[in-house]
Amino acid sequence: MTIRNTVFGELKNRVWTWNIPAIAGAILTPLFAWLILTQAPFVTLALVLGLVAFVLVSRQPTLGLYLMVLSIPAQDKLGVSFGTTRITLTQVAVLLTLAGWFLNRTAYKKPLVKQPTPPLLPFFLIYIGTQVVSLLVATSLPDGLAEISRWCITLFAYLLVTTILETRRQFWILVVCLVVGAVAEAGLGVVQTGLGVGPASFAINADLTRAFGTFDFPNPYAGYLEMALPLLVALALWQWHERNAVMQQWLQLGQAGLPRQTERAKLGQIYLWLALLLPACGLVIMAVVASYSRGAWLGLMSGTLMMLAIRGRKSAGIWVVLVLLVLFGWLALQNGVISPAQAQRLTSITDQFTPFDVRDVIPNDENFAVVERMAMWQAGGNMFLHNPWLGVGIGNFNTVYPDFYAGSWIFSRGHAHNYYIHAAAETGIIGVVAYLTLLLTAYVMAGRTCRNTHEVALRYIAWGGFGTLTAVMVHNMVENLHVLNLGIEWSAVLALFYLIPFLEKLKKT
Repeated sequence: MTIRNTVFGELKNRVWTWNIPAIAGAILTPLFAWLILTQAPFVTLALVLGLVAFVLVSRQPTLGLYLMVLSIPAQDKLGVSFGTTRITLTQVAVLLTLAGWFLNRTAYKKPLVKQPTPPLLPFFLIYIGTQVVSLLVATSLPDGLAEISRWCITLFAYLLVTTILETRRQFWILVVCLVVGAVAEAGLGVVQTGLGVGPASFAINADLTRAFGTFDFPNPYAGYLEMALPLLVALALWQWHERNAVMQQWLQLGQAGLPRQTERAKLGQIYLWLALLLPACGLVIMAVVASYSRGAWLGLMSGTLMMLAIRGRKSAGIWVVLVLLVLFGWLALQNGVISPAQAQRLTSITDQFTPFDVRDVIPNDENFAVVERMAMWQAGGNMFLHNPWLGVGIGNFNTVYPDFYAGSWIFSRGHAHNYYIHAAAETGIIGVVAYLTLLLTAYVMAGRTCRNTHEVALRYIAWGGFGTLTAVMVHNMVENLHVLNLGIEWSAVLALFYLIPFLEKLKKT
């Protein structure tokens, strides 16, 4: 009896564990067959592809994660409309991945949350909890729920990365996905600037226009690029470090008269990667410059400084080069080497943080952007003062803007042009404190990971992630980068600081 129970129990476990995607497919096939026979060809193709994708993701949820990350640039361009409702590619990817991930965890009897619990998970939940509480004072409940859903997607991306990635191969594929989209977007943006493509409001001069990629606006476009650029630079620096190490071995073997075939092959691979990474870095930098986003420029400069600072004495030489670049940049400004438009854009960065009352300023072509941003800041401040504890309700900045605008700025720009003010306006003190706690916890965790990681490759990725986190924190002082599903990219970078210590410890065991 015991043997029989054991045999049947083992058979049951194998059927349940190995064939659950096939079982789900068999159950859903009749339904899809009926839909296929009664729908238009395009709908039929979409249903078939959706079924295949669901089966694949339920078997390998990492595929869904990669799709979510890669879908961000094309989210609106490849959306699907159902009547008056439009679903973006990223939303489709999220829903597909959520369903496949849940089925996979249930079928293989794996926990939904890996142990130890990812450190940032409770802070995400607390911030979303404060958003839910702020609905008590919200004027528009649908707008509030829509914003909460965007933050739930951000939370899900963080949970997904920390839960399903368990090998170095999966880790490196994610890193590639985080940067490859930015390289493609950079190429598109540089072409847009060169051809002068874009609305009149994006014009730099008669021949050039600000780059905006597939994001329709330069600032979120630049924000997307700055989330990937530090990681891309870190990959290039890592390969250069490997090149120096292998070259040293090459020279030592040559002096000893020993064969160097292995080192020759390694150098060939390294130079191939450098031939790909260095132009990619240059292309993304060009695109950020072409976006003319002062917030991105400031964010990346801050990220660069913090990446150098966290490296300590190892960055002494880079600090010297940086000082020389700043000196040459200053001389270029003084001598007109930099174009007047770029010079004005650079020197006006400090204007973004100089407070003034928009009611006392007459806007013109030169100060319009600064005055408009300050008007959004003042409106956000008025909302916060109206209800300091709960704000005006998550997602309700636009809804209540007509009651709080400053001066003659009667039209909202969609957000406060400063996420910290925006969070305070919509969720009050409890919300902005929860958000800042999330950020500071992530920053401390990132710094600790940078200092304590000994494996060279992982340490460079940690430095790159630290630069990304810094850049986004600074850029958010003049923008809102928690839009257009950029939270997926952002939270995936945050999850790297959980994965890196895990992978390093895994190698030691």
